[in-house]
Amino acid sequence: MIVLRNGRWRAWYICDPRSGALNGRISVDVHYYEDGNVRLQTHKDVDGSAGAGGGATAAELVRAIAAAERAFQESLGRGFAGLNEGAFKALRRQLPVTRQKVEWEKISGYRVG
Repeated sequence: MIVLRNGRWRAWYICDPRSGALNGRISVDVHYYEDGNVRLQTHKDVDGSAGAGGGATAAELVRAIAAAERAFQESLGRGFAGLNEGAFKALRRQLPVTRQKVEWEKISGYRVG
C-alpha cells in the first residue's frame, strides 16, 4: 500500500501592533494518494489577539501564529488518519457490478454492455 501526501500551505496575517489584534487566513491544498487520488482544498480564518491588553511583541505574534497553524495542521492530520477506514472504504467498490472479480489476464476478452 502506498500513501503519499503532497500539497501547498499558504497563510497571510494582518496584525495591529497597538491592539495586538491578529487576523488572517490559512489556505491548504493537499493531494492524497492511496490506491487512488483525492484532493482537498480548504481554508481557515484566524481571528485572535497576540498580546494581553494590547501592545503585542514580535515573539507574541509568532507564538500566536504558530499556535493557530499547529491547531489547524493537527485537525487536518486527524481527518486524514481516518480516511482509509472511513470515507475511502465507503467509496471503493469491493466487487464490480457483476459481483465477480475481474480476471485481468483475460481483460481483452471482456465486452462492455
